[in-house]
Amino acid sequence: MLKLFRFRRRNAGQVFAWATYDFANSAFATTILAVVFNAYYAGPVAGGSAGTLIGGLRIPGATMFTLFVAASMILIALTTPFLAALSDLSGLKKKMLALHLGIGVGATALLYTVDKGEWLWGGVLFVFGQLGFAGGNVFYNAMLYDVADPEDYGKVSGVGWAWGYIGGGLLLGLNLIMLRYPHWLGLPPDTFNVHHCFLSVAIWWLLFSIPIFRSVRVPGGRGAGGIRERIGDAATSLKTIFGRLRELPNLTRYFIAYLLYNDGVETVIVMAAIFGCQELAMSSSDLIVFFLVIQFVGCFGS
Repeated sequence: MLKLFRFRRRNAGQVFAWATYDFANSAFATTILAVVFNAYYAGPVAGGSAGTLIGGLRIPGATMFTLFVAASMILIALTTPFLAALSDLSGLKKKMLALHLGIGVGATALLYTVDKGEWLWGGVLFVFGQLGFAGGNVFYNAMLYDVADPEDYGKVSGVGWAWGYIGGGLLLGLNLIMLRYPHWLGLPPDTFNVHHCFLSVAIWWLLFSIPIFRSVRVPGGRGAGGIRERIGDAATSLKTIFGRLRELPNLTRYFIAYLLYNDGVETVIVMAAIFGCQELAMSSSDLIVFFLVIQFVGCFGS
């Protein structure tokens, strides 16, 4: 069992500092994206099955949420390829990760202000929170090459996934205590509501992101010159990469296949709590318990 946590040459401390970022941002994946906020948005915020009337068209709350999910993914698809190319050339992985962390944490904290009927405000904040989460993962994943040797990529990646399931599950468990058992914390009933859960995600995400910025060392970039030159180099690099895809048909097919099946999986994850809430009449606490079981299984699977 201990062999699972032995790495060949790199500093194991950097590995766990890197993996702790997954422990941090998985709180967004569970509480915001998969369990609490999505159900809250699709219900009270966007009108539930009755929906919201926009320009003479009544849009159900669940549909409204999926539209903002789609908007966030389009924004990520448009911004991250260029930012990734710029990062690789200029050695900006940490700075890009910090930028997305700030956007994600800030937007998530502001979800505390979203009240019933504020579908546009809540949707916009969610888009930026998702941009910080999913966009930041591009640079977090790229840092795998800085903390692990090629022989350990799979093992270290698995440690990150498992650590993420633990982090997301622990905060989800804390949210359950906040909503159902506040007396365990020595507090009276109804001390917390879902808004406090959103705020807890921002705090958790920010707090446990500290190790990756303190301990993980990232090499500098190859780029030189001013910002205009670097932006030009990044654009040229990105154009070259897309041009080479024509020479790699198997890789192109892989990208397309991954996009289709992964987005299908993500859709099920994002909509599961909404379905449970609206169709099965499950409470927020019941949904949290259900997803805690999933987190437990996912950790050992990773």
